[in-house]
Amino acid sequence: LATLEKAFKKPILSIQIRKPKTSDAPVRAPQIQVPLPLTTRRAPEGPNPLEVEKERRGIPPSLLISPAFAESNELLKRWSQGINADQRSQCVWIHGDSGSGKTSLVRQLNRWVRLEKKIVSVDVMSFFHEWRRSIETKDQLSFIRKYRKEPDLLILENIDDLQGKPGTQQELLYTVSALLDRGACVAVTSPTHPAQLPELIDPALYSRLHSGLAFGMPVPDRAFKESLWRHLLAQHAVAEAPIDLVILERIFAIPVNTARKTHSLFINVIGRLSYKQGLDMSDVSELIGKHAPAPVSLTGGSM
Repeated sequence: LATLEKAFKKPILSIQIRKPKTSDAPVRAPQIQVPLPLTTRRAPEGPNPLEVEKERRGIPPSLLISPAFAESNELLKRWSQGINADQRSQCVWIHGDSGSGKTSLVRQLNRWVRLEKKIVSVDVMSFFHEWRRSIETKDQLSFIRKYRKEPDLLILENIDDLQGKPGTQQELLYTVSALLDRGACVAVTSPTHPAQLPELIDPALYSRLHSGLAFGMPVPDRAFKESLWRHLLAQHAVAEAPIDLVILERIFAIPVNTARKTHSLFINVIGRLSYKQGLDMSDVSELIGKHAPAPVSLTGGSM
């Protein structure tokens, strides 16, 4: 008040202070942006979880190193050295039953071929759908660039699926011819032996693909079965489960001719072992009936 009296040069008896009007809306506190912890942030885009689980349950490529697979690995590795040396017009045809390890084998080319070489891997059905899509969208130039101009190595899987698709065969002939003429390489896989395919695919395409190295996938040997068995016991945490060695020997003697069938057999065995905490001859008989329908003597020993 003394300050006001000096300013106005007259006495001031009282002063009224009015409070500001308040609204009914609540006063919001200032918002502060706090970074989310790492555990609640959106995970970066990566491989499909289903594909990851499928890969986990599959046969590790590192197990395909037993003596039975050594020759196939060595043949393909030597063939890949020709790609690194820029040798022209190379083809390789790998055949074997479904599940024999063809895909796992050709994936090794990613390690054996130099990094500056571009590898394009596709199966016949995916190639067919991409070709049709490029026609529908009038984007054939992108398709031609992807499959004819850029690859140093084209890996084409399941060549048997070309049966009954003359248009796809013709397009693939153009693609393979363009690749080989400019010095690129082609690797194909099929569950059927090449000798059984000349009547199913275009003769010119067959001649191109069968002009180089061809070999088949072997039958799993005892070393592969033992490695896979130990891997699956550790993966499913049943390494300590009791199992009679005679019964295990007879399980190993069940004739399965591919790596996938061996894997399926052992998964069935481990399932029974986990549930029953043991195996008997009735289990062996059921396993033979399911995985080897042909009559098999139970008196056999090791393979």
